[in-house]
Amino acid sequence: MAATGAVLVASSVGFVWGFYQPRHERWAAVGLGVVWVLATVWLGRTLGLSQPSLTAPAVVGTLAVWMAAAGFPWWSRRPGWAPLAGFAVPVLTLWWAASQVVAPGLRAAAGRASLWEWAHLALLAAAMTSLLLGAAAAGMYLEHERELRQKAPRVFYYRLPPLGDLDRWSYRLTVWGWVSLSGCMVTGGLLTAPAGVYWVETTGAVGMLAVWLAYLIYVVLRARGWRGHGSSWVAVAAFVALAVDVVGGGGVSHGVAAAWWQGWYG
Repeated sequence: MAATGAVLVASSVGFVWGFYQPRHERWAAVGLGVVWVLATVWLGRTLGLSQPSLTAPAVVGTLAVWMAAAGFPWWSRRPGWAPLAGFAVPVLTLWWAASQVVAPGLRAAAGRASLWEWAHLALLAAAMTSLLLGAAAAGMYLEHERELRQKAPRVFYYRLPPLGDLDRWSYRLTVWGWVSLSGCMVTGGLLTAPAGVYWVETTGAVGMLAVWLAYLIYVVLRARGWRGHGSSWVAVAAFVALAVDVVGGGGVSHGVAAAWWQGWYG
């Protein structure tokens, strides 16, 4: 895990530096590939245990890093979208580090992981990855818009995609993430006993429901024609709220790890 963190930090620095010197994006991309390999090894060892704690923040955080690194070749090859990594990877690094600090140990689950637990883990990590990229695209939109308004174009003006592309892809990525988050909450509800405890058992569950409703309002307003500056700020703020809930509020602790989170927070 120490190696993963070190390479993630180096890649973050490389991608940010790449805003001004694009050649540095190459070794930063190589570093992200190394992160994917390290995360694969760690996940293989952890999930290969007879009773892995699938809902531990360390597992979810590492799987989200693994998914983002695996998807990098796809979303970076689109014309003008390479700078997305400079917005997304530093945030991903901070979130991953927080997930390791909050739960440095991986406690075993009460029994063998079920299919619903695996689905819950995959959907939560997919939601976090997609919503992160959507928020990063929204951040790119706000930066591009700011430079246009100030009529003082800098490096971002020439490297970022057009505002229309940024707005459209921010919406698409956010919708995909919201759908995955919906599936995550459904599977989380199926993991609890008795039925319905999921919604009130932990602070994290209530927080995630609030974030899900915020995204629902975002999706409805976008479908009714809301665009641009305001929707971009909502996408960024909603992701920040989700990240805080997942790491700090115990949003990943639905089901098998709920009792552990209750004890952690007293």
